[in-house]
Amino acid sequence: MIGDNPAPLPALPAGLHIPQRYQNRVHFDVGAGALIVSDRIAGDERQELLSLSADVAWQAAVNQACTDANNRAGLPQPLQITPLNSEYPFWSEAAGALVTPASELNPRQSGVKAMKIAIAFFKTMSRSDPRALTSPLSDFFDRYPLSSDLDEFPET
Repeated sequence: MIGDNPAPLPALPAGLHIPQRYQNRVHFDVGAGALIVSDRIAGDERQELLSLSADVAWQAAVNQACTDANNRAGLPQPLQITPLNSEYPFWSEAAGALVTPASELNPRQSGVKAMKIAIAFFKTMSRSDPRALTSPLSDFFDRYPLSSDLDEFPET
């Protein structure tokens, strides 16, 4: 268990019942008006929860609570995927080229920061799905914990 991750939800959609297999990880708190997720939710589980109702409030609550819960097991802060902060290359109008978020980072000038960004990236990937492909990376980090705290070893 990683702690409660509430998302606002005024009421469960009519007739919706959260499947019993999620009883210890997903529940609706009537008093708080929130959907609460208390553990990581795999991609296929999220899709199953989303498929329970097309209600917009339900969809938003499931996405928010699952994202918050899954980020708790990864980086200290959520990784926001936007065109300018993505682990994937994106087209930069300013550069007129396909770039990556770290394309401006020079390892010779910012070696510690570059290494820590790489470690944070691989740690995040080690906690993604499918587990059959990412578990060797996760096992490596369990055996050899590497810090990605950018303030732990200041650059000289």
